[in-house]
Amino acid sequence: MKKKLLCRILSVVLLLCLLPACGSNAVSVMDKNGKIVEVTADGSDTYSFQLSNNGSGSEDSWDNPFVDVTEGAWYYDAIRYCYIHGLMRGTTKTTFSPYLPTSRGMIAATLWRMEGSPAASRPNTFADVPDSQYYTEAIAWAAEKGIVDGYSDELFGPEDAITREQMAAVLYRYASYNDYDDRRQASLSRFTDAQNASAYAQPALSWAVANDIINGMEDHTIDPRGDATRAQAASILMYYRENIAKKANG
Repeated sequence: MKKKLLCRILSVVLLLCLLPACGSNAVSVMDKNGKIVEVTADGSDTYSFQLSNNGSGSEDSWDNPFVDVTEGAWYYDAIRYCYIHGLMRGTTKTTFSPYLPTSRGMIAATLWRMEGSPAASRPNTFADVPDSQYYTEAIAWAAEKGIVDGYSDELFGPEDAITREQMAAVLYRYASYNDYDDRRQASLSRFTDAQNASAYAQPALSWAVANDIINGMEDHTIDPRGDATRAQAASILMYYRENIAKKANG
């Protein structure tokens, strides 16, 4: 583990740019994929930064910290994958809470981090999205790019649970934003509750099913308006990354 951690640290390129005109030193940190990592000045000419594992994790780097994620559970591999690749974190240092619902703000923040935490070109416009929350900049960016929608121009519901059809729609738009051109569709007729899917979400659900991103339940339903649990969200994110993003990027 120590060797692997050292390799990850050494893979980072530190760019120290002396800017005498500004009277200070500017420090930039770039990961191996060329994305800028946020740096915090700690004082006394020291700086700190945190590396995401996005795209660089390996299966044998997993040292399961979660007492509620047991090997053999249907969601074990998905949670391991998302943790290794920096897509999801625990609700505490030792718990993942797989059956808790996933919030709308959390999914926006996850996709934002996958893009390297880019700055939005305009400020947040949703009245119910407070400043300085972990999802504030993410929601502003994702709304600007057409990846997420609010309930209205003023309300987003960042703490509301995201439904399975909402998550499908968000990923469908996110794939379009990245110019991933796989638009295969599958019939939803095999699901006994397919008629419960909202009209806006039906193309996204058909796409997600065709690409094995979202699967049905054991009772042959797809539960489009049911809340996506954290375990389900981990599974959906894993399959999106493997079945869409990785294939598109070769």
